[in-house]
Order: sequence, then structure tokens, then C-alpha cells
Amino acid sequence: MEEINEILKGTMLDYSNLVGHSDDVYKIDRMQHRINWIKDNSTGKILEIGCATGYILDYVNGDIGVDINRERLKVAKTRRPDLKFYLVDAEKLEFKNNYFDTVLLPDVLEHMPFKKSKKVLNEACRIGKSVIFTLPMVGGEEDKNKNPEHFWLANEDTINKLTRNRRIINSFESKDFVYIKMMKGK
Repeated sequence: MEEINEILKGTMLDYSNLVGHSDDVYKIDRMQHRINWIKDNSTGKILEIGCATGYILDYVNGDIGVDINRERLKVAKTRRPDLKFYLVDAEKLEFKNNYFDTVLLPDVLEHMPFKKSKKVLNEACRIGKSVIFTLPMVGGEEDKNKNPEHFWLANEDTINKLTRNRRIINSFESKDFVYIKMMKGK
């Protein structure tokens, strides 16, 4: 990674802009807790929406990752050649209803306007028997870091709007993240 940053030094790009963040971020305790919860709640055929470099998809023994960032997918395909990755917009996925046992959206929805987040979540619910998503909380560490890629952060109101008319079967809230697993229906 340092070699890539050195090459890009002096340009408008750096490694973080290309791939989001290093896989090393998952070694941080709060991130490790989050991805362990995701793994413990994931079963069967798994799709990750917003897979970036594919770290979480690989960690949970998932099957397919999708993302809208071509550079991140290049890294994913290089690091994880045994997994399948596709460049697509998550608002309209070409999978049959209930095709996946689990659809993951780990810290993805806040990277788009809220209205689009609701559409992406609806699409995830269409193609997945269960949907798992995590979001950074207002006032948590991600809020303090002021990630410029975040359009919004979770609070009680946004969580209620996202989960309205959904059956939550497992949820957990820490000071940094909210974790939700839901099924179709109420």
C-alpha cells in the first residue's frame, strides 16, 4: 500500500480514494466486533452489496460481491480470485426474488442519499431471504472522523424509517454502530 501511495503522491488520488480503506481497518476492535456479528448472522448463499475490496465477503465465506466502484472491484478480484464480483448499481439487481439466503449491506447505506438508501434496501429485501445491515451512529467514532463519503448517519429516526414494515429478528446497538438483521414482512 505504501508503494501505491508513493506512486500516487502529488496527484489528486491516493490508495484510500481508490479502494476506500485498507483491510487493516478490520483489525480495530470495534470493526472486528462488527464483522464477527455479521459473520455469526450470515447463512447460506451470501451477496454483499457495496463489497469494495471484498474483505467482508471473504470473511463471512460469501459468494458474490457487487459495487459501483471499478477500482475497488479490481482490487477485490486480485485479492480474492475465488469469489465473484460485479460492477452494478444496487438499485436494480438482476437476481430473482429470494435468490440469496443472506444479503449484506455493511456500512453501505450511509454512502448514498437517504432516499436511494431506502431503494437499495428494498432491492436487497427483494432478492434476499434475510438482510443484514450495519450503520455508523450519530455521535460514534465514525461521526467524529467526519468521513466525507457519508451522506448521513444512523439515529433513531433513520433506523425507524429504514425498518418500517420489516421484521427485525436480531439487532444490536453500540456507541459506534447499529446492527440489524431482518426478514421480509412484519
